[in-house]
Amino acid sequence: MIITCNHCHKKLKGNDKLRASLEQLPPDQPLRLKCPHCGHVISLNRDFLISNQASEDPGDQSRSVQVSPPEPPDLNWLATSLHGARESSEAQALILMKDSEARTSLGATLEELGFRPFFPASINEALERMRSGTYAVVILHSRHEGETLSDSTFHDFICSLNMHRRRTILYILVGPEFKTLYDLEALSLSANLTINEQELRVARTILRLALSQYHELFDPFLEELAADPNH
Repeated sequence: MIITCNHCHKKLKGNDKLRASLEQLPPDQPLRLKCPHCGHVISLNRDFLISNQASEDPGDQSRSVQVSPPEPPDLNWLATSLHGARESSEAQALILMKDSEARTSLGATLEELGFRPFFPASINEALERMRSGTYAVVILHSRHEGETLSDSTFHDFICSLNMHRRRTILYILVGPEFKTLYDLEALSLSANLTINEQELRVARTILRLALSQYHELFDPFLEELAADPNH
């Protein structure tokens, strides 16, 4: 236990007897000591003991604090939201999902938002389209190639793109394991957006919101890059 005199600033080392005295103190009662260097009276209480113990063992203190990630967002507003967004002018979208009613509906939603959707018949076709074309939106179902996203060669390809190319793509992951609009999850998967497949029924609202946020975040940056002749 280290005590610092607030008059001469000398550091004094307290013993076990002093610690025991502080532990037995009533909450509002001080314990007064005389500094052996300057004679100044030092007043201590039980709060000093608590703070001193914490500073002596910061490792235990840090281990006792459990930091949890933020909770996924509340999605109750999705059913009625009419969030506005700037719609695209015939930009292209690539959708990698197995043929289903959900895929058809998602394609129709993208057309309403001004995108021209493409549904590659194979992963090789999808990769070739990515290498030769420009797609503003890319949507991948986590089980398109296997049981989990880790089985996806296409996801690996997206993650390997250089940032100059990657920042021009709104990359969306769809699957039963995802939490819709959970930014922390999307970031951990190198995506811009995650959507639980159960929320695809309100995909238009989700995509309008995502596009609005994407444009607000990246448009000024991309415009600055385009204006820089040295880039």
